[in-house]
Amino acid sequence: MNTEKMSGYICFLLLLLSPVVIFPGLKDYANLPQTVFIQTAACLLLLVFALRALNDGEIRFSLNYVSFFIAVFLAWNFISLIWASNRYTGCIQTVHLTACSAVFFVISHDLDIKKGMYLLLVSMVLAAVGASIIGIGQDIFKWTWIPQVEPPAATFANRNMAAQFVALAVPSSLIFFFYFYSRCSNPILSAIFIIIFFILICFLFLSGSRAGLLAISVTLIIFNETLRYEAAEEDTLVRTPEIFFWDFRIVLKNILRRETLVKDTLIRIPAIFFQDLRIVCNKIRHHEAEANDVLIRNQAFFHVFRLWIVLFMLFLTLLLTGYLDNVSFLSNLVINNDKKKASLKVRSDVYKNSIAMVKEKPVLGFGKGNFKVFYPAFHQSISSDKVLSEKRQPHNTHNDFLQAFVETGVIGFFLFIGIFAAAIHMACKLMIFKLPPDTRLTIIGCSGTIICFLLLCMFSFPLERAIPPLILFSMLGILASLYNNETGRFYVVKMSKKAGMTVFILLLSISITLVYFNYRLLKSDYYFKIARQAEGAGAWHDAVRSGKISLDLNPFNTATWAALGRAYSNTGYFYESIQCLKHVHDIEPYDINVMVNLGHTYERAGDTINALKYFHQVLKIKPEIYKVLNNIGKIHLKEEKYDEAMVYFKKALEIDDEDSGLRANIGFIMYKKGEFKKAANELELSLLYNPDAIKVHKSLYVIYSQKLNMQEKADYHKAMYKKKISKIIKK
Repeated sequence: MNTEKMSGYICFLLLLLSPVVIFPGLKDYANLPQTVFIQTAACLLLLVFALRALNDGEIRFSLNYVSFFIAVFLAWNFISLIWASNRYTGCIQTVHLTACSAVFFVISHDLDIKKGMYLLLVSMVLAAVGASIIGIGQDIFKWTWIPQVEPPAATFANRNMAAQFVALAVPSSLIFFFYFYSRCSNPILSAIFIIIFFILICFLFLSGSRAGLLAISVTLIIFNETLRYEAAEEDTLVRTPEIFFWDFRIVLKNILRRETLVKDTLIRIPAIFFQDLRIVCNKIRHHEAEANDVLIRNQAFFHVFRLWIVLFMLFLTLLLTGYLDNVSFLSNLVINNDKKKASLKVRSDVYKNSIAMVKEKPVLGFGKGNFKVFYPAFHQSISSDKVLSEKRQPHNTHNDFLQAFVETGVIGFFLFIGIFAAAIHMACKLMIFKLPPDTRLTIIGCSGTIICFLLLCMFSFPLERAIPPLILFSMLGILASLYNNETGRFYVVKMSKKAGMTVFILLLSISITLVYFNYRLLKSDYYFKIARQAEGAGAWHDAVRSGKISLDLNPFNTATWAALGRAYSNTGYFYESIQCLKHVHDIEPYDINVMVNLGHTYERAGDTINALKYFHQVLKIKPEIYKVLNNIGKIHLKEEKYDEAMVYFKKALEIDDEDSGLRANIGFIMYKKGEFKKAANELELSLLYNPDAIKVHKSLYVIYSQKLNMQEKADYHKAMYKKKISKIIKK
């Protein structure tokens, strides 16, 4: 088997299988196994390419802008790790992008152009339809044999991530429909691919992913406009923009005048549908003698595509006018939804505060992967992010362009944009060449996927996941392969057998090292999951044992260090806990959870000075964290600094006025200050939220009997105290 075929088959299996790779035994059971699978396949592809170079005695490098921007962008990401605080996260992300770029390199240099690009597109579509069927089954038939956070997530754990992958495959499904309809006249295959298109669109609506739906809607409109230029330029044909905007006018009209829905939507739009169908049939019938004429074929499938625009408009009208509100799978798409509004507000806050981060370090950025490290320090810079807490800290901006600006500065930002600009430029250049119609269709399909990825980057973080970068670099590779073939711009490097063997051995060593590291990474994540499960169950000794194994396998993951620190703290190994948590704090100095746990550990160890130090560091970042305010108050209460304690208890009370323990502490301070009536009121409120608080009953008995001379209430609380005590004794 020659290397071109071998590379093609490896790429086919890579795109087909990587989306379905899942390992339920891991903490990151979907994204991490897919990442490892892709990186392993990329290493194999590079080794096959090296064998070809060794056999030919030369290496060919293409000269195009996409390759340049990808290479410089990745190099700048690695350079940014020099000033990054947490190098591990950025390195993991950049290594994966490098593996995906290796796939791009092999596709653009070592792919059979005639068959290879179709194999890649088919494998992507097949994987997407498989994921869609699984997702539909999860949502409608309640399949639970694949773990997920929220259905329908298919094999991606998260439904938004699944929707992104499916959205990226939609343009290719349409391309194959047009190919088999207009070029091959194969009704069976064209019907199969239009059914596939329907399945993909159905899954996108089931997922309720706003980013995915928006991206694919805009992509389809651009797709439609692109096909307009491929269609005939006869004056008798109605232009797409006029028809499209007329359809859209009907939608807007029906939204404003709901009573016209039946007349305009259910009659006119189907009429447009059948009118287009008649045009298609007439075109084919009147030009049977010219059945192979590309111009006529393009006219025909252009009108067929318009049918899907019309159907989409019909669905959109029914959705926005409220006639589909009772359909369960559409509930996620309702705009006037409090949860959706809250989500938009959170993202808006993150966007605004990220701009403050850009202003702080506009040129170099904070280092690849370090947005999550420094964001807490900026979370109130422009807009107050109320959601950030010790349990929730955003890891990304939900905008890859903005995140690239924050992490890699203006240089990385423009290099990232340059990849898309160069890809679109290359696609436009290819459309100028007199290429076969099926090749031109492929260019349109790849461009549609790249545009869809670009749109997803504006509202999500596909660049940080496993599969989307692979899809992006594969589509870029197909375009580059076609471009290289047409322009013939290659830089050839001759090399001897000795040099070729050296390159092969070097690549083999790197591949073995990466595979071994990923093997340890998988095992580490497996034990990390066990540690977190033990932590959730309160089995702290088991958490320590599993955490240490996980850390031995991967000593760079700060999440493992933090989990081990919490486990040590709860087993009484305070020194070990402090060492683990301080290690994380040195790398991620604004991690609220780590600082809170350091404060707790020092408090348990009896070192209140350091405990207060870390608690106050938390309040400098997030002044309204209830638990920290309450803990500082408790420390001052133990030290009999009642005024200082009351200040923090009152601040905590503004956040949570229904905490029984907080009310009891305030009541105790009132008692110590001689304000017995206020103390009794606070203790009564404490019982309102926790009637089983035995100590509170006892304290109220003392206050009512000895200080306020209210014997009836004193007797009541005495009786309740004895009753609660007797229940405990019986148990």
